[in-house]
Amino acid sequence: MKRSPIWSWFWFIIGVLYFFIPLISTLEFSMRMIRGKYTFEAYRVAFQDPDFYKNFGYSMVWAVLTIIISLLLVVPTAYWVQLKLPKWRPYVEFVTLLPFVIPAVVLTFGLLRLYGPCTWGRRLIRGSSSAWVLTRSLGANGTGAQEKEEYGCDCYHHCQRKCPFHNCLSFYKRF
Repeated sequence: MKRSPIWSWFWFIIGVLYFFIPLISTLEFSMRMIRGKYTFEAYRVAFQDPDFYKNFGYSMVWAVLTIIISLLLVVPTAYWVQLKLPKWRPYVEFVTLLPFVIPAVVLTFGLLRLYGPCTWGRRLIRGSSSAWVLTRSLGANGTGAQEKEEYGCDCYHHCQRKCPFHNCLSFYKRF
């Protein structure tokens, strides 16, 4: 059974859009430094700043050093594991995937700390629908009617304390 090339093209177009829409949006945003006009003014200002070249050079040095060190570590390790220790391959692959997984875990914990039920982040954006969805998905399930009536805030807390500004940290002891 032959697959239809339509689906291949569909997924290819989705991938191209997923990659290029943020790049185009960033370019468009950077060209709106002057209200109502598309100009390269932001680039002119950036390239005239002497600190830009210093910081860009510093970033380039670190990028090149990172590439060199990574190649010096990864190529011999991959060669050694492939030829001498084939049973260790799953463990080495697991360790090499950790840098991709750990940032997501740290980001999730940071969002939980910021938008969780007992933080200032939730109080800051409590009127928006995104705050409602985010805090509900993080486990803040309650109406908060008692808290609103008693303390003047509409936050529901797992720890049953006053409001996010009263050292309400017992929620985080579970993590």
